[in-house]
Amino acid sequence: MTIDTNKEAVERHLTLDDNHEAGLIPMATQILLRALTAERDAQTARADAAEAEVARLTAENERLSSLVDSAEGIFANCEVSAGVCCCGENMDGHSNPMECGHSPVDMGGSSASQWLAALQRKAG
Repeated sequence: MTIDTNKEAVERHLTLDDNHEAGLIPMATQILLRALTAERDAQTARADAAEAEVARLTAENERLSSLVDSAEGIFANCEVSAGVCCCGENMDGHSNPMECGHSPVDMGGSSASQWLAALQRKAG
């Protein structure tokens, strides 16, 4: 039985004098109360699960924020190098800029700089 069906049954019983005199109203009310209690329990369980998920996500957010802070410190204060130019050539022995058409730019340093700039834009 659904809650709507139970409500309809209670409303039907409330309008019939014979049912009132026969003592059926309390039984119909008990049926509705059981259905409403079950629905309340189900909603409470869903709310508890949502609350637990919020707590889990909050902890995960704090963990990731800590990692971002650590990475920011490393990228801002350390030399980051992949040893490879953005063109794919090794930084050691890179072609002469006049011959290849660009100054060598380390892929790791470039990525770290871009990451820091994006972080500063987001924070600012």
